[in-house]
Amino acid sequence: MRRIILILVVVGALGAVGAGVWWWIHRDSGETLLARAELAIRAKNFDRAIELSKRYAAANPDDWKGPFVQAEAHMSLGQYEEARNRLDVAAKAAPDEVRIAMARADTYAHAARRSLASNDPNLPADVMEEAIGQFEEAKKVLEKAPTSDEKAALDVSEALGLIRMDIGYAWKRLGNRLKNEAEVLKAAGATEQAAAKEKEADDAGKR
Repeated sequence: MRRIILILVVVGALGAVGAGVWWWIHRDSGETLLARAELAIRAKNFDRAIELSKRYAAANPDDWKGPFVQAEAHMSLGQYEEARNRLDVAAKAAPDEVRIAMARADTYAHAARRSLASNDPNLPADVMEEAIGQFEEAKKVLEKAPTSDEKAALDVSEALGLIRMDIGYAWKRLGNRLKNEAEVLKAAGATEQAAAKEKEADDAGKR
């Protein structure tokens, strides 16, 4: 009995060593590199994800997934322009891949949401206006997104619905901010300026 147990232990150890050797040999193979890059993103090790996905892209220049994963990492770092550059490369390799278009829309929407994340009632109006512009860019991207199947169409429709809600919220918040500015101007005796600001607030509220 002891001999059998010993044999099983030895076989198990050899199997583990063999698996380790196999992993070491194949750890830089295509799919393994990409999987490691995606794991690095989940671990919030974005620089490592960029390094690994770059190596994958160099070895697989016709595969959209390499630059796509790079874009995800850049977006997580707030590097939206670089993320869009990587997505442009991915789109050339796979122009009908809806995930690329949705990720591109996210580069605008994430930036806008980050700007509006503060609950500061004195958030400058120009910051809110810039965020609205970014949401509008995201909307344009989604409206042109390829929807080759029902699932893609549903995903895009859902994303568009969320963006429209974001736009509505941003306009409402901007309207409230402009109303506050109008009240300050009115209290300071700047009647004409206050009236102009109130009109801006009303226009924002109608969006």
